Amino acid sequence: MVQAGEWNPNKKNMELITVCHGAFVIQDTMKVSDWIAIVNIVVTTLVGLWIGISVRRNFTINRAVKDYFILECLEIKKGYSNFLNCLYQNSKSSKSIIEWLKIMTIKIDIFEEFLKEEFKVNPQVLKTHNKLKQYITETEEFNDNYKSPNFELTPTIKKNIIEIHEGFSKELTKIVIEINKASKSNNWKKKKK
Repeated sequence: MVQAGEWNPNKKNMELITVCHGAFVIQDTMKVSDWIAIVNIVVTTLVGLWIGISVRRNFTINRAVKDYFILECLEIKKGYSNFLNCLYQNSKSSKSIIEWLKIMTIKIDIFEEFLKEEFKVNPQVLKTHNKLKQYITETEEFNDNYKSPNFELTPTIKKNIIEIHEGFSKELTKIVIEINKASKSNNWKKKKK
């Protein structure tokens, strides 16, 4: 066995020397294969940690972006439900309906623009929204009651609005599915920094 401080380059075994409070302590003799195994374990651990951290970070960022757009979808759906409930209860005026439809048009237009850019999907929400807006504002009842405090829907108008709204809800559900299916490698655009 080699004494502390001695080193024999001709010897096939190497000594493991560790530092404990400033003093050298000699451990059991280790072979080159032992050192290679230790280095292999350390490198494998570091590579595993690096992969785990980077994959998790990317997954977290990707999931956060998807969750944001899904929440926006749900917010639009909820806003529409509230609007239609007020409309069915005849508690909206024609002027307030026009204002709400304008605001929602802007919101949906921005939402679709970012959806197309981020996920490369082609949503049809604005198209359905405009169909509903056009239908409501072109009815005789809407124009006849423009100055009255409440716009009253006839059963026929209610039925037609429900049919249009059904298509609107289906489109929003389809968008949520497409967002969840989107992956960075396939159709989700990579951002350049």
